[in-house]
Amino acid sequence: GGEDSVFFGCTPHQPGSWWIRDDKTIALHDRGLVEIVPTELGLVARRIMDDGLYFLPQEKALAGELDQWYRVFESPVGNILMLERRVKRGRLAISGHRGLVEVDVTNLPRVEQTGQVNHDGGYCILGRTSDGIFAVSHGKPRDWGYEEVEPAVLLGSKGGTFKELEPLIKKSSFKTV
Repeated sequence: GGEDSVFFGCTPHQPGSWWIRDDKTIALHDRGLVEIVPTELGLVARRIMDDGLYFLPQEKALAGELDQWYRVFESPVGNILMLERRVKRGRLAISGHRGLVEVDVTNLPRVEQTGQVNHDGGYCILGRTSDGIFAVSHGKPRDWGYEEVEPAVLLGSKGGTFKELEPLIKKSSFKTV
């Protein structure tokens, strides 16, 4: 409560992320930062054509020190192409060229990998329900992100875990690229 509104947006017709405070607007995507996700301890984001996850501590963000991002995780599945849209139970899914990774971000800046699903590319996790069911999509992976992303399908079961995704993805009805 009482904090300024912040918009982290990304749409097909106008990709990017903006920091808006009072009458000042900063295009964070001009600095290479996209898909910014708020956490309890600050913000995490990916950079275009990069395999790193970046962190901006909450006190730096609130002070408007937007040049203070630093790398906290290196993706084992190549360039990070998409971040899950929100942190759920301290976990965040990362979609990359060669698979999916789940990380624990409860102790930022320390990030721990909690799971990995290897695949030939194209699958991405958009989010998950409160019950643990994943919204998974598929698109054409590019160095900067995905093209032609299909509508998401829900995979998993109530109380499901990231580790259960691999066989479900293999059985999914997505067309491959």
